[in-house]
Parts: sequence; structure tokens; C-alpha cells
Amino acid sequence: MSEIWSLGAKRLLARVNSFHQPDSSKSKCKLFVCNDQQIGWIREDAAEQLRRYPNVFVEHSDRFTLAEHLNTNESRSEAVAQVVNDMRARDCLKTLRGWRDELYLVKSAYSQPPLFKIERAATSIFGIRKYGSHVNGYVIDENGTWHMWIGKRSATKQTFPGMYDNMAAGGMSHDLTPTECMAKECEEEATIPKELALEKLKAVGAVRYA
Repeated sequence: MSEIWSLGAKRLLARVNSFHQPDSSKSKCKLFVCNDQQIGWIREDAAEQLRRYPNVFVEHSDRFTLAEHLNTNESRSEAVAQVVNDMRARDCLKTLRGWRDELYLVKSAYSQPPLFKIERAATSIFGIRKYGSHVNGYVIDENGTWHMWIGKRSATKQTFPGMYDNMAAGGMSHDLTPTECMAKECEEEATIPKELALEKLKAVGAVRYA
């Protein structure tokens, strides 16, 4: 079983990191840079739309940047929101049909200060790194056997409906810490009271992937 799991995990990791393989679409993407920091990758279909907004997005030979006058978190957030809302109204990119009315922070790395905020559904347009919290739960019965709690996604979810999942998980909104995010998701997805979640939650590590 361990060999089967190992092979399956390797195939999954290869698929997750396929963007960095020589034959991937990476060579056809442009960097997305803000304040001299790379924050994403932009595909050609997205680049085609961004060229309609030269007062916000400036195209260079190998990258897109935000216009120089957008030099604060607030001004960038407002300008990008106007563009994203206009693209949504024009229905030019399918991903915006999954609008969430939820803002994510845009950073070059988790430890870095945020550069601006963006609608969650728009993050994939810019290849922006996102962050989330996941929790797995277990119980130990009277015989000392461990049992994992396995969640199953609703059949009406926008992404991966009906598939097995963590006990609870969620993307980190701009105004939540990882622990606050996890307590919120525990209550919403697993009917675990926030007070109990905050008492029992234990951070054990982080996983990063492209």
C-alpha cells in the first residue's frame, strides 16, 4: 500500500508542478510585477484583455506592471477592482463567472506586506499565489485505533463537487489570520463551534506548491 501511495503522490506532485516543466505553458506567459516584485504570471488570453486598460496595466516585452501612478495599496486595489468588474460585466473570461465577493491579499511571499487586494475569482487571471487553511481531525477509540474524519464536498459546489476533502478548509480572506480562517471554516463546513475549534486547533506545518 505504501508503494502505491508513494507512486500516486509522485504523480499528483508532478501534475501540480507541471507549470515549471519545459513543455508547459509557462514560456507563453508574461510575468506580473508590482513594486519590483513578481506576484504572478499572465496567460495570453488574459493579456489580450488587459491591453484594453493601458492606464492600469502597462505591457513590456516580458511582463505586465501596474501604472506608476498606482503606488499605494489603496490606489492599486481600486484600479484593479474597476478593471476586474468591467471584465466581469463583459463576460470575457470564464473564471469571473465564479465571483465570490471575497478579497484576497496580493503578496510576493507570505511574509511580505500586501501590495493590494483583489477579488478571489480574479486571482487565477493573474497567476497570483493564494493561501488557505486546512484541517484534518481524528478520534482514537477505546482500542487505541485512530479514525480520520473525511469530508465530502457538496454536489452544488463550484469546484470539485461531490469529491472527498479535508474535514474543513478554506481560502484566507484579506482580513483573517490562518487560525481565524480555520475556526470560521470549521463552523461553516463541519458545524464545529468556533470556541471549540480555537481550543483544539494545532498548527503542524505548511505546504507550498506552484
